[in-house]
Amino acid sequence: MFGRRNITSGAPWESIVGYCRAVRVGPHIAVTGTASVGENGEVFAVGDAYGQARRCIEIIETALQARRRAYSEYSGYSVGAALVDDRGSLHLGCNVENAAYPL
Repeated sequence: MFGRRNITSGAPWESIVGYCRAVRVGPHIAVTGTASVGENGEVFAVGDAYGQARRCIEIIETALQARRRAYSEYSGYSVGAALVDDRGSLHLGCNVENAAYPL
């Protein structure tokens, strides 16, 4: 049996409405909030659901690659992000922890 792991963004409404950025159960990850944005900031593959889904998967794969660079020694929550800006540039990011303080 696989455990469930919620990956949150830290937004205050997540706990109120039960939303999270992604959910991992075993080898499967379900991701929310990804849009098919093209390299020039436009909607990618207008009228082509398959093409749009493929673009979303490319962005998600890029975020998962960025997650591999995360350093989460204290919290254990590695986060990767892929953002396409209005010019179509893809920016990657991940969390890097350097200290932890108990609440």
